Amino acid sequence: MLPASTDGLPTITLAQLLSRLAGRVRAAPATAPPTLLRWVACSELADPAPFLLGGELLLTAGTPITPGDAAGIRDYVARLVAARVGALGLGLSPVHSEVPPELVDACADAALPLLVVAQGTPFVMVTRTFAEILELKRVETLKSLADTNKRLMRATMQPRPEHELLMVAADRLATWAVLLGANRQVRAQSPGAPDAHRLAPVLDRLLTGSGPRVAVDLADETGLAAVAHPVRSVDGTNLGALVVGHRPEWGAAEQSVLGSTVGLVELLARQRTAGDIAPAQLAVTLLLDSAPEPAALADLVAHAVGLEQAVPLRVVVGVAPAGEAPLSAPDALARLLALRGLFATRLAALTGEGVVAITALAVTRADLAPLEELGWVFVVGRAVAARDLPGSHDEAAALRHRAVTDARSVLVEDGHRDVHAFIGREAGQVFARALLAPVTSLPPARAELLLGVLRAWLSQNGNWDASGRLLGLHRNSVRRHVLQAGAVLDRDLDDAEVRAELVIALRYLG
Repeated sequence: MLPASTDGLPTITLAQLLSRLAGRVRAAPATAPPTLLRWVACSELADPAPFLLGGELLLTAGTPITPGDAAGIRDYVARLVAARVGALGLGLSPVHSEVPPELVDACADAALPLLVVAQGTPFVMVTRTFAEILELKRVETLKSLADTNKRLMRATMQPRPEHELLMVAADRLATWAVLLGANRQVRAQSPGAPDAHRLAPVLDRLLTGSGPRVAVDLADETGLAAVAHPVRSVDGTNLGALVVGHRPEWGAAEQSVLGSTVGLVELLARQRTAGDIAPAQLAVTLLLDSAPEPAALADLVAHAVGLEQAVPLRVVVGVAPAGEAPLSAPDALARLLALRGLFATRLAALTGEGVVAITALAVTRADLAPLEELGWVFVVGRAVAARDLPGSHDEAAALRHRAVTDARSVLVEDGHRDVHAFIGREAGQVFARALLAPVTSLPPARAELLLGVLRAWLSQNGNWDASGRLLGLHRNSVRRHVLQAGAVLDRDLDDAEVRAELVIALRYLG
């Protein structure tokens, strides 16, 4: 019997398998101890141990088992226990019509779970059921990991990102976590975390070393071992440590969550303590040189966003949720650092409405989704050279109102280039109601007729005959209705600007 999965291999419990195979497989005796199983194997060998890895449910028709041979059966069971078999399953018929009592006694004495496979139940059915449970568990694990990663990303956007990260990780891993700075002062911790002085031994071993390493302290009375992970800058300087209560039964999924947490904590620490001089060099150049060389400017901008050479860049304009309370200075700094991390750039600034950033990333809707769920909307500009960034920012800023009114981020490269992209649904509807009010206030039938004629006439560029064919009316009737509409609106329909306004208004009229 395996007390825990310590090698990261996927497992299911014996109880899960018995539940799915109720009526076909049962435990003998009726209750089976908690057991983890890694796979199902079938063997009729007297000594299958050389062919097993450990943790299997071993199925046999009972060829190696001779009723009445208590010593031989005990030797057989002992070999299975030595091979770390998880459970033994005996299929009834054709070899045995009932379970030999000597086998029941030997398995009970060795604490080896014994199962009885009912007559007529193929062993392949047991194997297939095991595989189905394992696959369902894998899918559930992937869904859980995706949800946890989303929660971790959301945490980095919060005013206290390090604290929120530790809370999410501790909740998902059912443990505690403590983040300490290079001075060993606690920066953030989850409930249930031990005092910092109790972590001194493991920190001593971790912070005095270098290179890839972790430090481990022995498990405490709760069964958790304190595992310290270094938090370092790009050049290897110690920025602190993340200490987590480690459970021995953690598998690949838990290790993945822990790895993501350590990575995000280290990223936040690097952003907080970064001393990169590229943004300062860029600022000095722009302040003192009214016309810097395009090539030099492009290189400076590339270095400021964290690249070695000039590449196309995008302007990202973000608008924070409406009604958000003003941020304190520490919270504002935390938000800025989180947004810099999201867009992988040092060129980001908080604005009265949200944020503006310059990034080399090809930002996608999936990248923005965690923040959009919190109420943010963004406009992502097209990729341009450094010298064209001002124009790209103007375009993105003009589309900001559209993004807010539609409650949906705008990616300029998706093709938002017509005038309607810059107006926005809400503003367009207000404009339409105001301009067309004299017509829409007429009796419904009359209003519908005039609006329909106007639409057709404008779509045909004022051609009477083409409009008549489209509407099924005589050209003189079209002319009369258009003139009536112009009189009701008190507008000169021969004026190109008036026609343009009507085209826009009719598009937004509900």
